[in-house]
Amino acid sequence: MNKTLAIDTVKKYYSLELSKNIKIREKVRADFYKYYLVDVVLTKKGKNEIQRGSLYEDIKYAINRTPLHFARDPDVFLRMLDAESLNLLNIRLHMSSQDQYIEHLFQIALESTNTSELATQWNNFRKDAFREALTHIFADISGEIKDELTKSCQKKVAKTVRHKFMTKLDQAPFIPNLKEPKIPRVLTLTCGQGKFGSDAVIAVFVNRKTDFVKDFKIVENPFDRMNPQAFDEVLDQIIQNCQPNAIGINGPNPQTEKFYKRIQEVIHRKQIVDNRGHTIPVIFVEDEVALRYQNSKRAVDEFPNKPPLVKYCIGLARYMHSPLLEYSNLTDEELFSLSIHPFQSLLPQEMFKQIIETAFVDIVNLVGVEVNKATNNDYYAKCLRYVSGFGRRKALDFVQSLHRLNEPLLARQQLITHNILHKTIFMNSAGFLYISWNEKRQRYEDLEHDQLDSTRIHPEDYHLATKVAADALEYDPDVIAEKEEQGTMSDFIEYLRDDQDRRTKLESLNLEKYAEQLEEKTGQRKLNNLSTIVLELLEGFEELRNDFHPLQGDEIFHALTGETEKTFFKGCIVPVRVERFWHNDIKCITN
Repeated sequence: MNKTLAIDTVKKYYSLELSKNIKIREKVRADFYKYYLVDVVLTKKGKNEIQRGSLYEDIKYAINRTPLHFARDPDVFLRMLDAESLNLLNIRLHMSSQDQYIEHLFQIALESTNTSELATQWNNFRKDAFREALTHIFADISGEIKDELTKSCQKKVAKTVRHKFMTKLDQAPFIPNLKEPKIPRVLTLTCGQGKFGSDAVIAVFVNRKTDFVKDFKIVENPFDRMNPQAFDEVLDQIIQNCQPNAIGINGPNPQTEKFYKRIQEVIHRKQIVDNRGHTIPVIFVEDEVALRYQNSKRAVDEFPNKPPLVKYCIGLARYMHSPLLEYSNLTDEELFSLSIHPFQSLLPQEMFKQIIETAFVDIVNLVGVEVNKATNNDYYAKCLRYVSGFGRRKALDFVQSLHRLNEPLLARQQLITHNILHKTIFMNSAGFLYISWNEKRQRYEDLEHDQLDSTRIHPEDYHLATKVAADALEYDPDVIAEKEEQGTMSDFIEYLRDDQDRRTKLESLNLEKYAEQLEEKTGQRKLNNLSTIVLELLEGFEELRNDFHPLQGDEIFHALTGETEKTFFKGCIVPVRVERFWHNDIKCITN
């Protein structure tokens, strides 16, 4: 008994020494990283609970998954982790042909070539210790790989979620007529629960400034067979009174699709046009923000006496004017509740919060914020917190400082001279805060409003911008030097603005050569800055976002039913209620 205990003790310590051997660990780690596979081992609970339609259905019997699988479908490993946390399965990492690998490594590292009985006994002793040591090493490396895979897959899924959210934010206002790119007057409608004849149709009119003007309650049934013209006349009268340039529709039930076609039919048959004679487009509007707005505290504060469906329509109209502002005004809880991607729940909340904020920062800084508008419009000012160099607290301090000033700003430099921003914050944010150009109030307290203040050009590049303008206009170097000495280089910006051929002249400049010369003189790389300067001199803060995206096709089906390709597909068994049947056709409604 003491002999067996002694041998086991020695074997244990020998195994421990082998497991800590640096060379062995390096060799095993290198090979394990190259050839590891991932298996799912179901628990008893997992066998019973993972059924068809489950989030984990496709990984229930997953075996021999390689790193390439997870690089292609990173959500798979995250769902494995999620299921493991629920005790539905265990994740096992192992090498391909692991037993043969251990045998081979033992043979080249520790096995004796002697054939005596004693040598065989020592080989068996060393092999047992070596196998136990590698079991410990495999467990340690598996933990490392598991952590690395988790981070890698989370980053990949986060990148996908961020891209999806960016497409939601990266939408310009809906413009019905690109030849006249103005924010439209909008009429939005919803049929509520779709009980035509008993429930009223709600309509809301919003002006170009996104101000709520009026709401309407249409009690006439759009599908009344006895008097089909009643609804048509009421809708026509509302449109004639409001003169909208666009109509938006959505609702919380599938009957909205039928209602949408009815509206289109009325407008087409009556040939209803806007005040400029253009056909009024009818579009399906994304309503995920409107749904959250209708029952929010913000909606109650703004419209305490309005029913939820009116607030819902207001949300639709505001979304048509600016998806970015609508998302910016959501609370953190409302943002986290958005259904952006099927696997967003697999990400840690902090990571999800970070990708949401960085997406906002990118788009808000792309669009820019008009300082004076943010002063008087709390709804618009919500996007200030995403300006580079700001944040929630600094954005609040910024607005409060503007309110205390109690006068409009005419130049970016006033943000410094009036102690509104600290120098560091100003340098970080100045290119994204702009002041609209207004010739009528160009001078204010002897301060000239620089036209460059309404562009994306940073104040530290204003001098460079004036030189670009002077070069584009092909002024003599002596004239440029004289203007520079007098401090009136900004005149070249005005001359260029009045020049009808400014596009041709700016595009003919050799920016690469100019950038090389600047780098030789100053040591600074300015090619990107020069490209921005040329674009902004052509049109300051030009709209760079993608066009507004109305819902279409499958998007409408998903919005109205909540069903996706994975929940509603050919061969899927669903409970239905038979409405009617005739000949070889049956009309059913899903429950």
